[in-house]
Amino acid sequence: MNIFDRIKNRRKELNMSQEELAIKTGYKTKSAISRIENGNRDISQSQIKIFAKALNTTPEYLMGLKTEFSQPPIDFNHLTKEELEEVAKENHIPYTKIDYIDQPLYCSSPDVDMLEYEEHNTVIMSDNLLKGIKNKNKLMLAKATGDSMDEIIPDGSFVIIQRVEPYDNIQNHDIVLYNYENSLSIKEFIRDENGLIMRPHSTNPIHKDNIYSFENLKENPLFIIGIIKKVIYDI
Repeated sequence: MNIFDRIKNRRKELNMSQEELAIKTGYKTKSAISRIENGNRDISQSQIKIFAKALNTTPEYLMGLKTEFSQPPIDFNHLTKEELEEVAKENHIPYTKIDYIDQPLYCSSPDVDMLEYEEHNTVIMSDNLLKGIKNKNKLMLAKATGDSMDEIIPDGSFVIIQRVEPYDNIQNHDIVLYNYENSLSIKEFIRDENGLIMRPHSTNPIHKDNIYSFENLKENPLFIIGIIKKVIYDI
């Protein structure tokens, strides 16, 4: 399911017509909404926020990025890997063991060396936190830091990443972990006719789109490591 499917499904959940959604989002006719829901018309970052507000939901939901709050409140931002594992053991069963990346993933200027996955540790995660995520054998857990994605991934949050292979598995507006020039970063993925755009979602205006033309990517390839499936942070 992509962002356009979620817009359509959410509209139907609210028993809202395309005409009503057009009015709420500033479009003149329902045909514009129809094209968006059919994936024939893209929407910008600012429009995603407008649609989320009109549909009484969040940009994270529309973009397929699930969030998980701790109940009761636990300060995940200051937990170590071992402490997070203890929370799972004490509060939730059954468990799933997934890869754990020991270094923080930077949502700002990427400066983490590419990691050798066979050297990763593992961490026990409660199946409750992994609910709704398929292919659990392809999951990784890491801590994100920096403010370039802080609108949807607060600094210090844990992120659950699902490894992917080719670009064909990735859709526009997925939030991805990628490797460029041997550094890792997290951004929104957008592909157009000219190349790739890695877009921040930040409250800090200093962060701008990272644009990579297909011509440049021939010399310096960009590798998508995985898609961010869930963010775990404190209330």
